[in-house]
Amino acid sequence: MSFNQTGPGSPDKNIANNANKKEKEEKQAEKVRETIDGLLVDEIIENGRKDNEGNNGIILKIQFGDLSSELQEALKQEGVQPDDRAVKMLKVYKQGMGKQEFQMQEKARGIINEADKSPTAKVPKPDLHKDVELTEKERELLAEMADWTSPEDRAEFLMMDYVEGDDLYTYMIKETAKRHPDLPNLSDMEEINKRRFKELEKDVQQVLNFKIPNGDLRGEDEKRHQQERVFKDNEKVLYNTLKKKGAHVNREILDQVKNAIDALHEAGYAHRDLHERNIMIDGNPFESENGLQAFMIDFDQMQAIEGDRVTPGDYEDEKGRRPQDQAAIGRFEKYFGEDDDDEIVKTSGMAHPLSDV
Repeated sequence: MSFNQTGPGSPDKNIANNANKKEKEEKQAEKVRETIDGLLVDEIIENGRKDNEGNNGIILKIQFGDLSSELQEALKQEGVQPDDRAVKMLKVYKQGMGKQEFQMQEKARGIINEADKSPTAKVPKPDLHKDVELTEKERELLAEMADWTSPEDRAEFLMMDYVEGDDLYTYMIKETAKRHPDLPNLSDMEEINKRRFKELEKDVQQVLNFKIPNGDLRGEDEKRHQQERVFKDNEKVLYNTLKKKGAHVNREILDQVKNAIDALHEAGYAHRDLHERNIMIDGNPFESENGLQAFMIDFDQMQAIEGDRVTPGDYEDEKGRRPQDQAAIGRFEKYFGEDDDDEIVKTSGMAHPLSDV
């Protein structure tokens, strides 16, 4: 004789309850996604403050409390912390590139945290990624924030921890402005910080006689090679100017970046895009003696390395245009050290700091 258990504690009842619970959770999750999809872009446009910009995207600062309560609650359910957030808006060149960057940033953060090296550069925690089709009105409003619009009328948004401070390149431009005799009105950092960065950068480039790429060249490869040569020459001028003025980046920053890169390499990954715009620093590295914290950003070029040995070629893209991680570290070593050399002899292997965000 057998009995079918259908009481409150029966297996069939438990299975049914679990199924109902799962269905409710899925519906709630779908509702959360719909809320974010429906509100995120408009509220980013309304509340975002442009914090940085490059050829491929802009960085916006969002104060979490400025968002609508409905969007705040939806983001919290997605695991977003109710603190200031950074939103990276990217042009869409190839579908899925933003998602890949999000995943690699998440991977890098986990690797570096688990390695527990000290001191080490940190990676901002990525919260979510959205690939959206923009309305005409959204395109117009976003175009006012940036010098470009997406070629496919789409944009990708990455939300992550907001990092206080500036990138290393911005600090270098500001420090040059403060110390250069031909910019006497900019000797005070408080006044420098009031200036729009693009204007400040232009002033520094002019007094240092930065070269300008020749726009008459034909062919994309020819233009690209000339741009890279010009950018490297300009970088050398900027570094040498700071060095001659006795300006040195705090060594702690280099140690943090080196340890973070070592952690990635030991885990079988390479960053492949390490340059001044991709190192954020909380605290002025030219003035602060301690308490500085570096953050590495932009992981769209990061990839796993096959085999047991990392070689220089593993750090480059298929055209060899991306910097080698170790070459970048070597150049930082040369600059950050307080030696007596008048010039930085070698600048090869680096991407231009204005290449992207």
